[in-house]
Parts: sequence; structure tokens; C-alpha cells
Amino acid sequence: MLYINLLGNLDINNELLEKVVAVEILNLLRPMVAVSVWVANIGIGMHQFPEAAKQLQNGGNQYIEMFLQETRRYYPFFPFAVARVQKDFEYEGFKLKKDTLTLLDLYGTNRHPKDWSQPETFLPERFINWKQTPFNFIPQGGGNYDFGHRCAGEFVTMSMMKATIHYLIKYISYDVPEQNFDFNFNFNFNDIPAVPSDGFTINNIHYL
Repeated sequence: MLYINLLGNLDINNELLEKVVAVEILNLLRPMVAVSVWVANIGIGMHQFPEAAKQLQNGGNQYIEMFLQETRRYYPFFPFAVARVQKDFEYEGFKLKKDTLTLLDLYGTNRHPKDWSQPETFLPERFINWKQTPFNFIPQGGGNYDFGHRCAGEFVTMSMMKATIHYLIKYISYDVPEQNFDFNFNFNFNDIPAVPSDGFTINNIHYL
């Protein structure tokens, strides 16, 4: 009942929440719902790359962190971000007119060979001693959190992904039934977020 009231911008006494409170609650709920896409991608990554998945058992928190970052780089979440030009300007020879609809290729940026060696390879080790800039790794937007377009929910995303992967490797065993894991067909890049078309199905779950 409390959850329903919060969605209706009401507190437990059915009084309207202050606007800032309602906004902050939504800012928490939205990444929690959106991160379910990353949860599916974690399972897909562990299934598609079993050697990397094996290292999760013995690699400690550092390897888990690298595996999750590589999951965010390798699989699409928001394939692109959309913006409309506010005023005429020129950038590196490109002239952009006011009101032009533009797309930022988040997925392509995370696989650009200028910044990523072997970008088509799932390689968690690439994040050893890796140096992040505001724009070389942008699965959830670029820039900084205060003044750019980087998602402030990135911290919530990583925390929830860590909780998920700990549960998968420490608390349950499961089988993965036959399903479509072909990368080119498993994601619809016209969708935002790019949800795996078949999701990620597991069965024969046993608690350890």
C-alpha cells in the first residue's frame, strides 16, 4: 500500500508529498526498474563467456567490478541518446542548425577502436588500471554528474548489479535452457532500453 501511495505522490497519511521528495523517490525507482535490463545482461554474459564467469568465483571483488563494467560496455542499454540543437553552431567542421534532432551513439562510443582495444571481444581484464574520462565510457550518458548528461543513478546501478552477481555465483545453481543468444538478433536496437528479445531464462534452480 505504501508503494502505491508513493507512486501517487502521497505519503502514508494520504497527504501530498513535497515536490522534491516525490522527484527523489522517482529518481531512485527509475534506475531500480531500468537495471533489470543489466540483470539479464549479466546472466547472458556469464553464459556466453563461461571462462570469464569461472573467474568470478575466485577473482574477488576486483574481478567482479571489471566483469560488470565490461558487461555495461559490451551489451547495449540505451543504444543512443537523443537531443535537439538549441542554437546554430559548428563543431569540427560540422554545421548544426537550431532544432536539428541529433543522436549520440552510446553503444558505438563504448566500442570505438580509438579508446578500446579489441572492442568486439568481451574482456573484463581491460579495466585493470583503466583510466576513465567523462566521455570514453558512456553506457549511461557522458559528462559529469553535476553539469553533464551522465546518469546520477549509475551508483545505484552498480550496487544492484553487484548484489545480483553475488546472488548468482554464491547462493544458487541453475541451468540455462536453449534460447536465442545470437547477439545480432537478441537485441532490438530500436528499443530504449535495448531489452534482450528473449530475456534470460534459467531453470532447475537450486539454493546452495
